[in-house]
Amino acid sequence: MPLLSFFVFIWLSCLTTSVLHDFHVSKTEIHYKSEIESLQLSVHVFIDDLELGLTPYSEHELNLLTEKEHPDSDSLISIYFNEVFSFSVDGQEISPLYLGKEISDDFQGAWCYLEQEHLASFDQMEIKNTLLCEIYDDQKNIVSFKVDNKRKAFNILDKEDSELTINLE
Repeated sequence: MPLLSFFVFIWLSCLTTSVLHDFHVSKTEIHYKSEIESLQLSVHVFIDDLELGLTPYSEHELNLLTEKEHPDSDSLISIYFNEVFSFSVDGQEISPLYLGKEISDDFQGAWCYLEQEHLASFDQMEIKNTLLCEIYDDQKNIVSFKVDNKRKAFNILDKEDSELTINLE
């Protein structure tokens, strides 16, 4: 677990700094809840990075999570996430629905939420995560996957290695 501790330290260091961050990292927590047949995703990303990723989709300043937020922000985030994330279960592509976002406790990040309802149990999930890889060559995307509160996978993806297959069998 020393590698995990190292990345948690880096992650916390990123969150506590008040200056522009030098690390380009996101964290995606994926939790399948079999009792309600729901795949729930929580994506933590720095607000300034997300705005930069959304630049090609709008000619307006988005001012995410401020009083001046552009009314199209959520629809643009949904479109962007559909392009940078892909998921399939047992070979069938799924498209989790973007639910919304909220500011994180440090006021520098955003938590974005997605969900795929009515998803019967499955044996394998394939994930592709290229979030912000088109912006930063050093972007790291942490993916944590749980089934019914039991960790099944923890991986760090990047521009060169953006795909992950998780076998639940």
